[in-house]
Amino acid sequence: KVAVMNIEGPLTYRPVTFMGMDCGGANYQTIKSDFEELVERGAKTIAFYSDSPGGEAFQLFPTAKYLRKLADENQVKIVTYVDGLAASAMYGLAAISDEIVAAPGAETGSIGVVVRLLNDSQALEKAGYQRTFVKAGASKVPFEEDGSFRKEFIADVQAKVDELYEEFVQHV
Repeated sequence: KVAVMNIEGPLTYRPVTFMGMDCGGANYQTIKSDFEELVERGAKTIAFYSDSPGGEAFQLFPTAKYLRKLADENQVKIVTYVDGLAASAMYGLAAISDEIVAAPGAETGSIGVVVRLLNDSQALEKAGYQRTFVKAGASKVPFEEDGSFRKEFIADVQAKVDELYEEFVQHV
């Protein structure tokens, strides 16, 4: 009545494929369906074997809440074994566990939100490219005329990051 689910590599909402080739990692859709199947087969303890740096925030919290609810409804204990890393989104998933066990030297945690923005305007200019945006809607282009990010754009991204961070902290 014990089952093990391997959750390794980057986490995404959907399976990550390129021309039919799996790029590795785990995804919330498959985690949910695998968990459901194990519960249907009568598992009473489901262990997440974790080695993941985290990943995509989209659908992390609804997935975690769904798994916890399904476990509670079926008297299933969730244990996460961290064999290496359970950080960021993986830590958010592990937080629903009844117990977290970490191997010596393993790392857990890293509650936070990161959005990486890349401004390639100087590289494009250096390479001889000039960007022109034809748009409709005041907030469609995140750049000022000089190529820097608009202050309003950065403020909007920061507000979303802050909101997601608060949700993450409350979840954990």
